[in-house]
Amino acid sequence: KTYLSQPEGVPTARGVDLRGHAMNELANGLDNSRNHQEALPVYEALIAMIKRTQPANSLYLLMMQANMADCLHKGGDRCEEAIDLMRSVYAQTQSVHGRKDPNTIRTLYQLAQMLNDNQHWVETKSLLNREYLDLASKFYGAEHGLYFGMRSVFAEAIAFVGNFDFNSRADVEEAEAMMLEDVAKLRRIYGAHHGDVRHIEAVLLKTQTLLEMPTWADAPYWPAGVDVKTRWTRK
Repeated sequence: KTYLSQPEGVPTARGVDLRGHAMNELANGLDNSRNHQEALPVYEALIAMIKRTQPANSLYLLMMQANMADCLHKGGDRCEEAIDLMRSVYAQTQSVHGRKDPNTIRTLYQLAQMLNDNQHWVETKSLLNREYLDLASKFYGAEHGLYFGMRSVFAEAIAFVGNFDFNSRADVEEAEAMMLEDVAKLRRIYGAHHGDVRHIEAVLLKTQTLLEMPTWADAPYWPAGVDVKTRWTRK
């Protein structure tokens, strides 16, 4: 809590806001150690300070709001509030920086992760497309974790939306092919026991399970808002 001795909104000669930096480090540390309820008031105080002392620093403010949304989401009991905040951050980031900007791509990825975690696959599919995947590869590199992450959330979304709207089985098969390709690459880069590898393997298994279902009504995974009593036969 070294920030308590630092003045508000006064950067050093190198342009570093010591108070804000220390507050963010404290909040991130609490969040990463799963003390989400303790981290939230620190994020809230930091965001209020930025609005009060650096209102023109939109990138700084949006980054902290994204951190707070992530903390809300990890807490588990305010997920929809976290998603709403992340939607707002994404919209503002796109407005400030444009669609084809690394900050916008990163924020879109964070939003898509939250949407998928809460089974909002339809919204993820409406936001993500191959253009954004290409931009992620361009900005971050084809072997960067963010690029693989975006491919993973995109594949998961098109897999689980797949036939729920009477769409072609080809979407689910495409998702399976993407994940098979990425698992092979990630095993080579990170090793078989890396968390990203395990996550994609889990989604791949669910996708392959869906492909084996005679009807989607038998599937154990349903997108948010779908009436599970509705019986849809896969084409």
